[in-house]
Amino acid sequence: MIERLDKEVKGSITVESAFIIPMIFLVIVLIIHTVLYYHDKNVLIGAAGEVATVAAGRARREELQEGEMLELFSQRVAGKLTFFSTPQATIYQDGNKITVEVKASGKGMRVVVSQTAGVRKTEQKIRRFRIVLP
Repeated sequence: MIERLDKEVKGSITVESAFIIPMIFLVIVLIIHTVLYYHDKNVLIGAAGEVATVAAGRARREELQEGEMLELFSQRVAGKLTFFSTPQATIYQDGNKITVEVKASGKGMRVVVSQTAGVRKTEQKIRRFRIVLP
């Protein structure tokens, strides 16, 4: 005769894991979305900063063409964004400053980035300094 040992099996682990596992997945997905959002934001900041610097150099020589700068911006962000598919860039000059403002939205998120570069006219300052010196 075979004796059967009755073992008690508790279902509490199953119930707990049915609650905890989706929460863990939710946290992982939120972390991935946050990382991708900040990646896109950093790409936009870098592209806007680069375009502002190039535009300031061109404005120093009075060759600033907004269309060319917008094309440069679109080349810099092409294929690098995850959430924001169509960023809108605006370039404007205010005195000795060039500002590139970027607005992007997608998948329920929005970001606005602004980068400024100064137009330096160092040649004029050097020439004025040489006039003063004998």
